Amino acid sequence: MHSNAAKTVQSQSGATDAARPRAELHSSVLPFLVLIVSIAATLVTWYVLRTQAEANAAAEFDNYTRQTAQTMSTRLQSYEESLQAVVALFAASSIVTREDWRRFVDRLELGRDHPAVEMLGFARHLGTDQRALHERDMQAQGLPEYRIWPAGTRSDYVAVTFIEPFSARLLGYDMLSDPASRQAVEQARASGSVSLSSPWTVAAPARPKLQATLLMFEPLSPGEGAQRAAAHDRAPIGYVFAALDCDQVMADTYRDSLVDVGLAVYDGTRPSPDSLLYANTRARDALAGRSKPAFEGRMQLTVAGREWTLRFLSAPYDQAVPERHMSLVALAAGLPLSLLLFGIAWSQATMRTRAVQIAKEMTKSLHAQAGLLNLTHDTVFLRDRNNTIRYWNRGASDTYGYSAEEAIGRTVDELLHTRFALPLDQIWRELEDTDRWEGELVHTRRDGSEVVVASRWAVQRDARGAIEAILETNNDVTEHRRAEQERRRLEAGLLQASKLEAMGTLAGGIAHDFNNILGAILGYGELAESEVAAGSALGRYVDNIMSAGHRAKSLVARILAFSRSGIAQLRPVHVQSVVAETLDLLSASLPDEVHVESNLAADDAAVMADPTQIHQIVLNLCMNAIQAMKSGGTLFVRLDVVALPTPLTLVTGPLSPGDYVHLSVSDTGPGIEASLRDRIFDPFFTTKGFGVGTGLGLSLVHGIATDLGGGVDMQSEVGRGTTFDVHLPCCGRAPQVEQQPQVLPQGNGETIMLVDDEEPLVRLGEEIIAKLGYEPVGFVSSAEALQAFQADPQRFDVVLSDETMPGMTGSQLAERIRVMSPDVPIILMSGYAAAPLAARAFAVDADVLNKPLLAHDMARSLESALRRRSGVRSFN
Repeated sequence: MHSNAAKTVQSQSGATDAARPRAELHSSVLPFLVLIVSIAATLVTWYVLRTQAEANAAAEFDNYTRQTAQTMSTRLQSYEESLQAVVALFAASSIVTREDWRRFVDRLELGRDHPAVEMLGFARHLGTDQRALHERDMQAQGLPEYRIWPAGTRSDYVAVTFIEPFSARLLGYDMLSDPASRQAVEQARASGSVSLSSPWTVAAPARPKLQATLLMFEPLSPGEGAQRAAAHDRAPIGYVFAALDCDQVMADTYRDSLVDVGLAVYDGTRPSPDSLLYANTRARDALAGRSKPAFEGRMQLTVAGREWTLRFLSAPYDQAVPERHMSLVALAAGLPLSLLLFGIAWSQATMRTRAVQIAKEMTKSLHAQAGLLNLTHDTVFLRDRNNTIRYWNRGASDTYGYSAEEAIGRTVDELLHTRFALPLDQIWRELEDTDRWEGELVHTRRDGSEVVVASRWAVQRDARGAIEAILETNNDVTEHRRAEQERRRLEAGLLQASKLEAMGTLAGGIAHDFNNILGAILGYGELAESEVAAGSALGRYVDNIMSAGHRAKSLVARILAFSRSGIAQLRPVHVQSVVAETLDLLSASLPDEVHVESNLAADDAAVMADPTQIHQIVLNLCMNAIQAMKSGGTLFVRLDVVALPTPLTLVTGPLSPGDYVHLSVSDTGPGIEASLRDRIFDPFFTTKGFGVGTGLGLSLVHGIATDLGGGVDMQSEVGRGTTFDVHLPCCGRAPQVEQQPQVLPQGNGETIMLVDDEEPLVRLGEEIIAKLGYEPVGFVSSAEALQAFQADPQRFDVVLSDETMPGMTGSQLAERIRVMSPDVPIILMSGYAAAPLAARAFAVDADVLNKPLLAHDMARSLESALRRRSGVRSFN
């Protein structure tokens, strides 16, 4: 029995000894298997990441080229639509004046919506027999120097008639004289639609080839609707055109792009150096052989009937495939990791089963926790101390557009391009101190749009207390912030509108009352002028009174223009005479210690403006200089004409090349400190004492100069003085107007109803009307005037009524008179003749006469009204 037991134990021992080598062999082989598998996995991962990075870069490049071509096509289409809008202006009106053109172009706001449009114009199509008549007509419109150029006789012409911004140099230019513009005009004529030229150098001959100007033409056919369609085969009456800055067109196309891709644009379907229109820096480097692009693509684009070839050139391989480093990282990390795993497997082979079990349990737990985080709509992701994303929930995928597979392993900055409201160092200090941070961030989605999030960060630390990971939870608050910004914008706009409305109302009220006062001064002054002997001392006194009254009348008109309550009447102004007149007025009130030196050498140069505007510029600059020289000094005033061959940058902005009237006003005062120079043109800003200045002088100069297309510059040296230079676009020549005695039209005993609530103005008006040969009947109440008209409607030949009256306004009185007598001429008077009054006058078929009333204004207005009643149309 003992023998059998011993054999059994021996047998078991042998079985154990036999099993031990197999276990040891298994334990020794497993680490090598781990090493082989991990190295193989590392190589496969490296290859897959590298291939995927190249594929992603190629797809991104291809997508970018398509988007860029589409954006360029859409942008150019918008320029075509702007030309069609101008065509609509000509289609809507039989006569388009130069002022209509300027206001319409201003409303287009090309600088904001179409910055690539350098100028917008209209060129009229003329035959040889129409040229002389057209030139005389343009010269009669205030452009005495207008000629069609280049010189020479041709079968027909396409001459620039309107252009904005205004350039006297380009007026009259024949678009058929240049091959580039001629080809585009002929294409537009043949197709009846928009056409685009090759590079055009007439507007900017000094530009290099790759800063080309392109012309876009839209033909304007005679007639409208079906008539216009029938006239398609006839020659157009002209062409609306836009000059486009090729560089700006391309900049608008990809200004929001963050992709470093070269773009070269060629004119035509066969790219060559001679047909190159545009190339950015990346493209020029590639074309010159300084870099080798990783990817290249070409696309054809039809632009206004013209074929363009777009050539896209990516960055070199190491820049075009930014994700390639991930494959190198995987390779560099995988090999040491394989050796590490080999060591772990070798030392822990006996614990493999337990480790696998623990790993399964941890994985199950993590999946359970991740499932809970996927239930929230907030974005939740975990990033390590290197800012690399390690977890990405479903809410993050919905918000940012990246799947978990795309996000995990990439850094937050690379993926979301985070913008912080606070310095990053300050955020990290708060995290170190409190383990938490809350605030707003701006992230970029996959589609390029931005999202504002309310972000909450929580820190996870390792056993040594160092930050190991950060859990970031974000809530999308973009719409909420956008709504707040819109609300603030609307509130600011409403406040500004209220201020402007209040200013306009105040200016209108002051103008009405002041013009009533001026009416009596000027009216009785005119009567006095007709009674005194010419050349007498009393005559000179009356003339000075009338001159001051006219100046006050012009000043009120300028106040209305400053508050946007009126519109200046622009015409060619003889600048030198206005400057000389202003200096004469100033000389009478100069302090004894201030001397004036002037050099007026502009001769007959003209500026398209209102004379009062020129007067205001000179007066404000001179008064500003005089007040600066409290201890005396010299005021220098210089006027000349300068030609700018290249753009000139002033304090108020850049000036285009051209001819300008240049006014320089200098003083020998203390100068302006550098800290104040940025504010001198701000409204109501002044360094003078209380009651000395209002702070509106330089602001008014700035506003007038920029409204007229010019600019203001300033140089100042502390202790040496200040110089202001004003440049205004020259519009040719305007000879100084000599005042000629006027023969006023006389009446033939017609009865005139005169209505005004100011009794002195009624008495004055009756006296003026009587001297003009009419029979006046005055009323100080609109109700009494209405009763008199009801009693005998046939008695009155013309009704002349003030607009602003208590009880019943002039337009309300006109409405009731129109019911009784539809044909009687009605004239509404007002010292505040703004746009609303014009609309009310149009509704009752009445004329408008501005106060203060002068004899010649009243005489012409009454004559015109009586002519229309008799069926004779007046053009005066």
